[in-house]
Amino acid sequence: MVSNVLTGGGGPNISLMEGQGYSSLCKDKKMAAPSGRKYSKYDKDYQARPEQVKKRVMRNAARRLMVKNHGKAPLKGKDVDHKRGTEAGNGTSNLKIMSRSKNRSKK
Repeated sequence: MVSNVLTGGGGPNISLMEGQGYSSLCKDKKMAAPSGRKYSKYDKDYQARPEQVKKRVMRNAARRLMVKNHGKAPLKGKDVDHKRGTEAGNGTSNLKIMSRSKNRSKK
């Protein structure tokens, strides 16, 4: 039984069977993600590393905290910045809302 259909950036429709996740379909390194981006095996392996998973969990938790404190509307199209880096934690004194372009251009 087909549970849903994914389309990747104008590519072919991909039917998923029950119990089959998207990651199981991405074994071919030319497979596109639902967003249309093609991830290499290196990218997938890098994003699966424990330290990268931990950082992603911290970023997601920070965003959820800011949504809880400020609501969804002020964060639409914005990023949550860690003023002193993710190592300093997700305390409200370490977080601020800023535009995506400014946050992603920081070095």
